[in-house]
Amino acid sequence: LAQSLAALLTQLRLIRKLHPRLKPEELNDELQTAERAAAEGLQEARAAITRMRHRSVGKQGLDTALLELITQFGRRTGIDTRVEGLVLLRSQRGERAEALFRITEEALRNIERHAEASCVHLRISVLDTKADSLKGPRTGNARPTRLRLLIEDDGIGFDADAPHKPGHYGLRGIAEQAALIQATLSVHSQVGRGTTLMLTFER
Repeated sequence: LAQSLAALLTQLRLIRKLHPRLKPEELNDELQTAERAAAEGLQEARAAITRMRHRSVGKQGLDTALLELITQFGRRTGIDTRVEGLVLLRSQRGERAEALFRITEEALRNIERHAEASCVHLRISVLDTKADSLKGPRTGNARPTRLRLLIEDDGIGFDADAPHKPGHYGLRGIAEQAALIQATLSVHSQVGRGTTLMLTFER
């Protein structure tokens, strides 16, 4: 919401500054851009209120909530989406489940706004295992100790070492959510080669 309002404010300042020199059709184009920024901000606010009301993660379970989230993302954007391993998140509850949902939600929002991607792949996998202490290593049964969430897109990418633009809080918000659940976050991106967000956390 803050990002949309900042974009709207920038656009309005530009219109005020350039208004005397703009042709009627140019002024109309600038006003349409400002209108879009306002509409996006309103949509963000409504979506946030809906999420707070329904608390879909707690009611549905994290795996179901994420499947619904990425399905809606694909329908809304037309971007091809692939999902693997969501069943591994079925046992996640409480603050951890909420944080994982918010991280995924923000990552998809960043892709929609900036990536110009044609494909997004969300994958949950077991990072490593250790022997179950009750049954012992001879049984061959093992339980996962850490999980990895990967969100990959084939978009335009960005320079990960460049300073973040003022008003762009997406990656900062993701990092804060990751810190809340003591997860390890890494983001890899190169211009023209897409972006991969990787989150590692205890099961």
